[in-house]
Amino acid sequence: MANWAAENADKNITQLNQLVQFNDSWTRIPYYAPFYHPYMANMCAEGYTGPLCGACTDGYGHSGQRCVKCMHRSTNSFIYFLVCLFMFLVPALQTLLHSKNVQKRHRLQRL
Repeated sequence: MANWAAENADKNITQLNQLVQFNDSWTRIPYYAPFYHPYMANMCAEGYTGPLCGACTDGYGHSGQRCVKCMHRSTNSFIYFLVCLFMFLVPALQTLLHSKNVQKRHRLQRL
């Protein structure tokens, strides 16, 4: 059981998936399932996981072709808040300035 990684070191990702998975569940060899994920985690660089290390692990996200560490949740929330505020304020400010401009034109036309 503990030697599962050593016994299967010569196998490629497709062979490992066939060995461990069956119909998207851990039913073929449930005895080995706990060793599959740590084995695969050691095959990929930090932040990568999955077949051919093509997916990002939790806490990482795609930036182009690379997996980069995500910002702290509070930082993301603050940036989201600022963007929403900006998206509200810009149209509101444009509406206000346009309204003042229209009022100014009406006053000048009356004279």
